[in-house]
Amino acid sequence: MKIALFTDTFFPQVNGVSNTIQRMMEYFRKENIEYRIFTPKYDDEAAPETVEQYYSMKFFLYPDCRFTFPNFFRINKTFEDFKPDLVHNMTEFSMGLAGLHHAQKFSIPSVSTYTTNFATYLKYYNLEPLESLAEDYLAWFHNQNMMTFCATAGTEKQVNAMGVPQTARFSRGIDTKLFSPAKRSDDFRRAHGLDGKIVFSYVGRISAEKGLDLLIDAYSKLYERHGEKAALVMTGDGPYLEECKKRLPQDTVYTGFLKGEDLAALMRLPISLYALLPLRLSATSFWRRWPRALRSWERMPAAWERIYDTAKPASHLKAAIRRSSIRPCSRS
Repeated sequence: MKIALFTDTFFPQVNGVSNTIQRMMEYFRKENIEYRIFTPKYDDEAAPETVEQYYSMKFFLYPDCRFTFPNFFRINKTFEDFKPDLVHNMTEFSMGLAGLHHAQKFSIPSVSTYTTNFATYLKYYNLEPLESLAEDYLAWFHNQNMMTFCATAGTEKQVNAMGVPQTARFSRGIDTKLFSPAKRSDDFRRAHGLDGKIVFSYVGRISAEKGLDLLIDAYSKLYERHGEKAALVMTGDGPYLEECKKRLPQDTVYTGFLKGEDLAALMRLPISLYALLPLRLSATSFWRRWPRALRSWERMPAAWERIYDTAKPASHLKAAIRRSSIRPCSRS
């Protein structure tokens, strides 16, 4: 089996897609599956022979996403030499289009992964009139592939509603050795003056399209009521960081970008709720009742949808946070 994977994000960038690709590469090596990764070029460091990099520049609307200029002649030569059995498109943009083109040219089956609803991001950049057009394009792209993978039932339902019927689940997992409840510690709490407080946390890219306005409004209202009994930890970086610092309470903790053991130290903190809004759920949210949490994982997106569909989303999120603070996670 030989796989050609096309992506518009790769290490040293750290995000959900690049992490997923790293796990896939580990699996490929373990199972002796030959692969080639076609990615943007970030710096002048040499890439391993399994990775082909192409000139790229920051996308003006979303700087963390690279707009790549694939060299079709070079890709064509690689396909002739490598002879892949399957093309996997992890992006709908330039690299994904290159993968789609070469899959069709060489009569190779292709699959895609739907990771981000970029159409909904447009409203944060004053481009909301283009949202319908963007959704049409995403649907067109994924329908060119024989199958589209989705991480959750909620995402799969959304993709089906866009007019993409051929979908399958490509679930994510948790590194239970790194994010283990057996390694819980109060060190982080003590280091940041959080003893005796009900702690909430956001982990992810700090940008407007992550729904942070909703989190800011909801937590600020909660803080007005509980004051310094509550604390919020913001982990990550992004263009909305300064806005968060302006609008959130002064004692909000900003850790910056964390990974590996440093991130695990935060996740090991006994807390009431990891408010990873549309945001994301963390391993820690499973620690309270592991089997029950796993069973209810697929219901989480629908719960957040109910918050967003209401006329007063901040009030509903504040109520959810308040309920969590009343029933904090067990520290045993």
